[in-house]
Amino acid sequence: KFYKISRSKVLSTYSPILGIDFGTSNSVGAIFNKIKQKVELIPIPGKLDYFYEPSVFGITENGEQVIGEKAEILQITKPENVISFIKRRLTADGNFNLNGKVFKAQEIAGLIINKIKQNTLIFLNNQVKDQTLKLMNENGAMVPDSLVSEFFLEKGNVIELCDVVLSVPAGFDDSQKRATYDAAEIAGLNVKRLIAEPTA
Repeated sequence: KFYKISRSKVLSTYSPILGIDFGTSNSVGAIFNKIKQKVELIPIPGKLDYFYEPSVFGITENGEQVIGEKAEILQITKPENVISFIKRRLTADGNFNLNGKVFKAQEIAGLIINKIKQNTLIFLNNQVKDQTLKLMNENGAMVPDSLVSEFFLEKGNVIELCDVVLSVPAGFDDSQKRATYDAAEIAGLNVKRLIAEPTA
């Protein structure tokens, strides 16, 4: 009951369209709050009031894909396993070999864009969880934390984000824009619009 009320409230508060500034150095996600009539930046999970996800991708020695801060740390010890500034290489021919795995530029960009998408889902899930716990407390519903965590794990994401608006440099040509579309599609997103960065 409390979960349904909270989920409905969050879904009616936020636009289902994600905004992403896919940057050369950092990327930022944003979502429109219809109640407050303003855009809210998506925080990096576990970091209060920090919104910038480094646009860096890498593969650890164990073959794990890392994005953002973890990739920046990896760059210190294994720079050959890390790619940064991928936005500048979106139309570059050829592949990138990282620790024996081959990637196209669009794939790497897609993984970074997907990280912003996942950050947004975490943000929305946490909004629902916080609202639910608040309602439970207000109504005297006492449930062990372990059961609450298990319940939300079973429920999964409150929404499947499908649409995105992306900012791109004003100087991007058609092939670079096409590559940006491809990267978003790799992240499972449908590009509603590309906006030139000065306009955005």
